[in-house]
Amino acid sequence: MDFSLSPEQEALRGSYATFGATLNDDVVARDEKGLFDHDGWKRCADFGVQGLAVPAEYGGGRGADILSAVLAMEGLGRGCTDNGLTFALNAQM
Repeated sequence: MDFSLSPEQEALRGSYATFGATLNDDVVARDEKGLFDHDGWKRCADFGVQGLAVPAEYGGGRGADILSAVLAMEGLGRGCTDNGLTFALNAQM
């Protein structure tokens, strides 16, 4: 059995890592002040993070299978250093 990721899955993970890196502005300053990145949350919604695995017919985004959703969140965690934001995103899944 081959457990290799498909090129599409690799690309999905990479695109989420690249996007996650755009969320790293002022992470230390927000953390010191105890602030949550509401703008980052909204940007993630626009990118399609929230509801990733929920079918569009139920108000979700892409209807991704569970492995693709996990790979997307792994990529996001790799790129984004704001652990509070990534934890909140994972928790809402």
